Amino acid sequence: MLFLFVTAFAPEKALNNTMTDIKGKEIIDDTEKQRLDALYKYDILYTSPEESFDNITQIMATVFEMPMAFISLVDHHNVFYKSQAGPFGRESVSRTDSLCSITILKSEPTVFEDTGSYDTLVNNPLVKVKGGIKFYAGAPLITADGQHIGAVCIVDTKPRKFAEEKKQLLVRFAKMVMHEIELRRAAKSEAVDLQKKVEESLKELEQFKVDKQAYNLFMKAPVAISIYKGPEHIVELSNDTALRLAGKTPEVIGKSIREVIPEIEAQGFIGLLDSVLETGRPFNAFEAPITLHTHGKEEHLYLNFIYQPYYDLNGNITGVLAFAVDVTEQVLARKKVEESEQRFRNVLEQAPDPIFILKGNDLVLDVANDPLFKLWNVGKEALGKPFLEILPEMKDQGFYDLLQDVLQNGVTHYGHEMPVYLIRSNGLKETIYFNFVYQPFREADGKVTGVLVLASDVSEQVLAKQKVLESEKNFRTLVMQAPIGICMLIGEDFLVEEANESYLQLAGKQRQNFVGRPLWEGLPEAKNQGFDALLEQVLKTGIAYTGKEYPVTIDRAGEKEALFIDFVYEPLKEDDGTIKRIMVLAINVTDKVIARKEIEYSEERARLAIDSAELGTFEVNLMTDEIVSSIRMDSIFGLSGSVDRNRFISSIHPDDIVARDSAYRQAYQTGRLEYESRVIWNDGTVHWVRIKGRLFLDEKRTPVRLLGVAQDISEQKLFAEELEKQVEDRTKELSIANEELQKLNVELEQFAYAASHDMQEPLRKVQTFSTMLLQNNLDQFDERGKNYLNKIASSVARMKAIIEDLLKYSQHTRENKDFVSTDLNKILENIEADLELNIAEKDAVILKKPLPDIEAIPTQINQLFYNIITNALKFGKPGVPVEIRVSARELLPDDVKKRMILNWEKKYVELRFTDNGIGFEQEYAEKIFSLFKRLHGRSEFEGTGIGLALCKKIIHNHNGDIYATSVPDEGTTFYVILPVSQQ
Repeated sequence: MLFLFVTAFAPEKALNNTMTDIKGKEIIDDTEKQRLDALYKYDILYTSPEESFDNITQIMATVFEMPMAFISLVDHHNVFYKSQAGPFGRESVSRTDSLCSITILKSEPTVFEDTGSYDTLVNNPLVKVKGGIKFYAGAPLITADGQHIGAVCIVDTKPRKFAEEKKQLLVRFAKMVMHEIELRRAAKSEAVDLQKKVEESLKELEQFKVDKQAYNLFMKAPVAISIYKGPEHIVELSNDTALRLAGKTPEVIGKSIREVIPEIEAQGFIGLLDSVLETGRPFNAFEAPITLHTHGKEEHLYLNFIYQPYYDLNGNITGVLAFAVDVTEQVLARKKVEESEQRFRNVLEQAPDPIFILKGNDLVLDVANDPLFKLWNVGKEALGKPFLEILPEMKDQGFYDLLQDVLQNGVTHYGHEMPVYLIRSNGLKETIYFNFVYQPFREADGKVTGVLVLASDVSEQVLAKQKVLESEKNFRTLVMQAPIGICMLIGEDFLVEEANESYLQLAGKQRQNFVGRPLWEGLPEAKNQGFDALLEQVLKTGIAYTGKEYPVTIDRAGEKEALFIDFVYEPLKEDDGTIKRIMVLAINVTDKVIARKEIEYSEERARLAIDSAELGTFEVNLMTDEIVSSIRMDSIFGLSGSVDRNRFISSIHPDDIVARDSAYRQAYQTGRLEYESRVIWNDGTVHWVRIKGRLFLDEKRTPVRLLGVAQDISEQKLFAEELEKQVEDRTKELSIANEELQKLNVELEQFAYAASHDMQEPLRKVQTFSTMLLQNNLDQFDERGKNYLNKIASSVARMKAIIEDLLKYSQHTRENKDFVSTDLNKILENIEADLELNIAEKDAVILKKPLPDIEAIPTQINQLFYNIITNALKFGKPGVPVEIRVSARELLPDDVKKRMILNWEKKYVELRFTDNGIGFEQEYAEKIFSLFKRLHGRSEFEGTGIGLALCKKIIHNHNGDIYATSVPDEGTTFYVILPVSQQ
């Protein structure tokens, strides 16, 4: 819309420097008169548009992102707009109607962020109407002597926040405009001043020829005047201005100008004097550069000067009369103006958004910046071409008609998020969204000759808006599928509005018992662990809270579990700014915390181990060959003081150098260094050392660093030599004993197997006859007899089970150890299938995590899993569903070393079978793996007491380990450790 820029503020407050007499006649006080005098000196009121000022208003509108910007000058009655950007269109308004009249009353910026909130402005019709003025900011134009002659201001149709740094930026724009006004006045008056000074000087010179008084005027003239006589250009006369300009004194009179100012000959001025003297033709120069040596330094000046012939009384040319005016300040000022204009052009060219000017009826592209060329996908050869020749697709989209309307009628058009399609080189249409301004481009006389276009690509914002609805629609899906726990809480009771599966799993809760209820009702165990206070603080202050590795105990299906979590309590603001909701984001970092603590523990243990083992440590930079060694390392090699790597190497026994070099070559392949060698100390003694280390590679897999330890093994070597002798002797003895032991084992196994089979025959007869009695002659027995027969049958069945388990135990002792790659997951699936009825009967659930493949005897591992699972089912708590958790992990080297029976050089996996059964006292943990050891009576739980002993036998066959931990009434965990490979 076209604004009539008026306001309803009180005029008497705005123009508090005007007053009237008793007849109502207005009186201008001294302050206002001085201000107006300062304004009129610039001769700028009601003048034609000027590009430098138009550039500033356009930049202001762009920088502040405002629809309108103005440069105003305030005289006695009116406010004249020297330049404007936006849909205003008026040259001036009454002073009492302009907000700029308020701006000039004070030195700091005037800002109305929302005009509707000011009593003095609320009744303004342009504030009240739809689309009226809602925001105004202005800074005064202040002259060097402090007079406020006008303002720069920006206006919007909606309220705006205006930060302090933007006020200061507006002040800098005001200073820029004031500087342009000063330069304008200086440049405009420059030519007039020069002509005036020359005319005055000529007149004074004529007077000089007449009388002494004229001479005095000549000498005091503000224009430099000199007379040079003869071919040598002798200085006959030079006034004070000329002497001061050249930095000379009257002593130069009577000397040649070449001698007085020798530097001007190389600059061509002597040649000009020669020419005027010879030809009699005057020479004029405007803003001629000259370099003078004055007061011991070079000074660069600009002069307007005239060389004209000097005639004697007979009309002969006897010299040259020189007039000069120092215009250095004006030239430098104009150059600053030119630089300022160039800066404006640079701003145009460096603007991040497209800016261009179309000229004439054909809308020829006259000026454009690089973003415009990039957008249109054209080069600078497009300059000078009609708009529709460059982009013919624009005609049918309505933009060409808008441009013609601007050109023909001087109407400014605005576009907000307007779609436009461009046809690219591949022939495809690309739709882009723009905010743009089509503004008339006016020449100095005010005539519209083209269209200035400022455009801003807002495709991202528009597409983002279009995606908001889709994002909101997908938000719930995103939250529900997020890999981290997310929960939405509302109100002071922290009602669980929504929670995703990750959060429910973290909290160990079921959706139907959690969502839709107060948080502490569904998660009571967390309330008194500090989370309640944190949530209340976030809800009250609106400040988010972030917790890192926060400990929490969660009740999961009746089992308390200690966790560490990272979480964020993020307050969410409603439309009215209040906070009613809190978003909870939580991640279980227990494994990370435990792993870090284990690493810290391992590092500390490693340090203790190094100290206790008296190991020396070293680090080698393989790129520079520099070494850093510990004191113990130096002492192992018999060295002291500052030690370089070559001294360590030279200490090695010559016979062991080859072994060392071989170890290093292998280390470059494997990454691990290990060798033993002798070292010779300075006293000539020989010591044995063991070196172990690891190489580290850079991103190019080039070895760059070596870390290692050294151990003095001299005593071990001596002991080993002695031990080797003893071992040789004992080996012979053990070989004989081992052969005899193997024969005994075979005989024992044969006896056990035969005895077990022989025992089953009488048992079968006892079982057969007792069964016949129960089936055929039961009515011949009284209750006591029947009870005896039942006990006989029960005992026989138990005895048979014992014998079968003994056979299995014996079988695993004799069985060939054919190890193959075994999928433990498949073994567990088979067990679940075999025990399907038992699992259903116990209402049991087996919670399993992925298990690895290992080298094993599948039938034995099947028996192992079967016995452990059936044991957990058997010893479940009455009335409580059995829960069995199965998991696996690879043991760390330190974990392997804790189990003395394991081979430290092998990799092992640890399988965990955890149940929630009746448990047992830990003191019985070793006894449960012995044959026939039972912790409960047969009347309570069935069994032979061989199952776990059989498990231990299977683990022994696999070169592993098995143990258990338990707490009464809380459950038992069996730890099964097996090597990954039997090699």
